[in-house]
Amino acid sequence: MLQLSIPPENAFIGLKMQWKERAKTVPRMVVAEIKQGTWLTSILWKDYGWKYILEKHGVTWPKFMELYRYASYAFVEWVFDKRSWQEAIQVLINVVIEAL
Repeated sequence: MLQLSIPPENAFIGLKMQWKERAKTVPRMVVAEIKQGTWLTSILWKDYGWKYILEKHGVTWPKFMELYRYASYAFVEWVFDKRSWQEAIQVLINVVIEAL
């Protein structure tokens, strides 16, 4: 079983609020930014040590970015309060596990 540490939601609340505000005028741009993913994947990969765990299972940075794309909808839903942070992260973890 993968033991992936999860950053606290409060580390991203400021960004979430910025996106929600900008979505009032440029919603497609905001969704594209969320789906792009480096705002989260780089932090998980570097700061939370996912790199070391995932590389042991053959998951490279490009593969991780590809896997994020399959979970990005969950983070769009999180920004617009349709899903909790824990639920969104769990979607990403499940996508990674299914790929292993």
